[in-house]
This record gives sequence, C-alpha cells and structure tokens, in this order.
Amino acid sequence: MNTRALQPKLSEEEAERLEEEQNDPLKPSTFKYPLPVTLEHEHRFPVLLISCQGPQHARILYSCMGGDTLVIRQSKLYSFEKQITAPWDLFTRWMLSHPKKETYGQVDKTGIYSKRLSNV
Repeated sequence: MNTRALQPKLSEEEAERLEEEQNDPLKPSTFKYPLPVTLEHEHRFPVLLISCQGPQHARILYSCMGGDTLVIRQSKLYSFEKQITAPWDLFTRWMLSHPKKETYGQVDKTGIYSKRLSNV
C-alpha cells in the first residue's frame, strides 16, 4: 500500500501508455524512472473520520500512511446520551479543523531534511 504522494505526474496519453506497458511485461519501457510525482512535497495523506455508533455514542478516528505503514488512531467512545454533558464542542472543533501542511527546510548535517508542520 502506498500513499497518494507516489502518484505519477503524467498526461492522459502517457498514463494510458504506462498502463499498456505494465500489462505487457515483455515490452520494454519507454519511460525514464523514477517518474515525476504529482504531489512532490506530500508525504502523508491524513483521513479524519467521525464514527457514530447508534444515536448516542461517537468516536474520532484518524489515519494516515507513514511510509509503508498505515497509522490508525482513535479516541475513546464519547456519550451523547445527555445533552448537557455531550462533547459537542470537541466534535465541532475536530470537524471544522484544517490539516497541517508539512514544509521542508534545510538539509541538516546528517543529510536529512528538517521538517515542521505549519498551518495551511
């Protein structure tokens, strides 16, 4: 499983040609690898999900691809049984939030890009 960050940046004609080449393993490739990627600065694609169990309970699920690993995190199960104690503010903040954008800075002494998160 790969992140969508590895999606090749190709025109429709090039995408069709690549698909034909991949379907015929004996045919030599006309593409130079590695192919350019569509989202070159994207390394994760986060997914936020609000899961409602019945009419009275819900939890927040977050997942993303971190390299070859699928990361899934979940909150505790929240109760909406009583209007006065229901965590409406928490769920509203999560639903209206914006993801952070990964930006890459200078290469450090080890040759690794330093990364930080910033608001989009």
